Amino acid sequence: MKERKSAASNTTDAIPSNLSRTQRKRMRRKANQERREAEAKGILPTIDLSSLNQEAAVTPTPLPPVPTPSTTSSDHVEADSAETPFVAYLSIVNFLNAAASSAGKSKAEIRVYDPYYCDGSVKRHLAKLGYNCYNENEDFYAAIEQGRTPSFDVLVTNPPYSHDHIQRCLQFAASCGKPYALLLPNYVYNKDYYRDSIEETRTRPFYLIPNTRYTYTVPSKFVKGDRLRQGTSPFPTFWYLGGCTGASHSSVLEKVRVGLKEGERVSENVEGLPNDARDITDKEKKRKNPKQRKKEKMRKRGGGGGGGGEGGKEGGGEGRREGGKKKKKRF
Repeated sequence: MKERKSAASNTTDAIPSNLSRTQRKRMRRKANQERREAEAKGILPTIDLSSLNQEAAVTPTPLPPVPTPSTTSSDHVEADSAETPFVAYLSIVNFLNAAASSAGKSKAEIRVYDPYYCDGSVKRHLAKLGYNCYNENEDFYAAIEQGRTPSFDVLVTNPPYSHDHIQRCLQFAASCGKPYALLLPNYVYNKDYYRDSIEETRTRPFYLIPNTRYTYTVPSKFVKGDRLRQGTSPFPTFWYLGGCTGASHSSVLEKVRVGLKEGERVSENVEGLPNDARDITDKEKKRKNPKQRKKEKMRKRGGGGGGGGEGGKEGGGEGRREGGKKKKKRF
């Protein structure tokens, strides 16, 4: 019996470890079947592993990389198709004015470039604030390759979140040599590609955190079915402002700081980001204790739970006191 067990163990050990799970399972089944047949005949089995070894040695053909779609509206997916609200542009008026002063231009002369087209509302919003913006339904990446991006003084954009749009936007912002205002999810600063493309460059940005979470509007032409025009806010977002160097950087930062609206905050670097603006995966983010998290959860559900908890506890105490004598324990 010991010899049979040893033979079966040796057969299993002979199965190559580089095989897939399915291949190993098939080989074990074959080995067990041949072992049983050999035991019935009183002989030990001999298993040919060459065919499966050859199969395992074949290097699978790698899949081609998924191409990044163009930035024209025809290639948009619904999840990426959302327009930045007007209130978000109000937050960067001082930044745009400071960028115009640094370029020696007036508000009407400064040229704003938003390379990611959705429904064109950025042109309308910035026009209300007195700025000219170039935002056309064309492929931004093709324009870069062909060297036909328009001349501009400041880059202002909110890129799509899918594929590698954010990475390519950061690379362009870091290399264009112009001030930039990028409205990005709060997790971006915590990514390696961000540190590689922008954070470690000489144009280290500062951050403008809004006083409320921005809600983005999905244009009706991008909404499938009969759903109405709706708002979406998949991630907390804030402005990544940079592209200015030396004295210009300090001047722009100070003008933005002085012009902050109530509740808005500015951080000179990642280390100074307020805790509530940090990404949930940030190791520096401090989590609330369980009691605080429970109270916050109740508040978000409707606000009545937190106070009711205290009142209920007190009420219970009153009731117990009014109930008369305390019952004796029975043993």
